[in-house]
Amino acid sequence: MRSIVTLALVMSLGILTGCGNSTGPPTTSASVGASVGADRYLADTAAAADAVRVFAAALDTTGAPATPELLKGLVPHLDPPLARAKLAGQRLSAEVVADRRLEEQRSRSAASFATTVTAMERVRDAAAAGDPAAARTASIELTQALTGLKGAVPAP
Repeated sequence: MRSIVTLALVMSLGILTGCGNSTGPPTTSASVGASVGADRYLADTAAAADAVRVFAAALDTTGAPATPELLKGLVPHLDPPLARAKLAGQRLSAEVVADRRLEEQRSRSAASFATTVTAMERVRDAAAAGDPAAARTASIELTQALTGLKGAVPAP
């Protein structure tokens, strides 16, 4: 599980970061159609990338083989970044960026990020169930989602 997620992160996280960081991470959801500036959008993408990175780091602490007890012990470490990813995903789906180029990027990446969040939820749920086989399957789905996210947004 560790190598799959780590590989996907190395390939994918660069697409959501690297474009600025002058506004802090989001703390509330966004209204559908809310117009945001480049700074807010870039802060939301940075928050999304950070949430995925922290989630993967929690998974990366697992050794092989993943036992039911080990997986269940991961849940408290997976829940906070998953909650941040859900918030960032909601914002990225709802907002409209004033900058046309960034709005095109946002519209391409929002659905792919939502798929990534769903895959993160499946990993978390498999860990909570203490099911190593389901956790492995969910990790593969997460890798696929991150690959899809990478394909949705050209590298900066």
